[in-house]
Amino acid sequence: MSRGEKLPDAYLRVFVDTDGPVPGLAERIRDALPQAVDVQLKYDRTDTPSEEAPLSSLQPRDQFVSYYRRQHDVDEAPTELMAAFDEVLEGVAHGGP
Repeated sequence: MSRGEKLPDAYLRVFVDTDGPVPGLAERIRDALPQAVDVQLKYDRTDTPSEEAPLSSLQPRDQFVSYYRRQHDVDEAPTELMAAFDEVLEGVAHGGP
């Protein structure tokens, strides 16, 4: 980021090497470098075509998993993210906040 910090009037395209998707990373980069207009994560992606069922035929958890796989082009969603999703889903199912 030091190079971007030295160019306060430039619009930046930022490439970040990661092991996989990192939720919120683009926002954190834009907080540090407000002139960053394009933030791209670089990681190995799966190349296998998806033969998943239509989203409307899936349960909410399976819909989210399918969305996440397609959006981030990975095989699995992170365990921590799925635990948070399950917690929210459970709260909604029982009328919680």
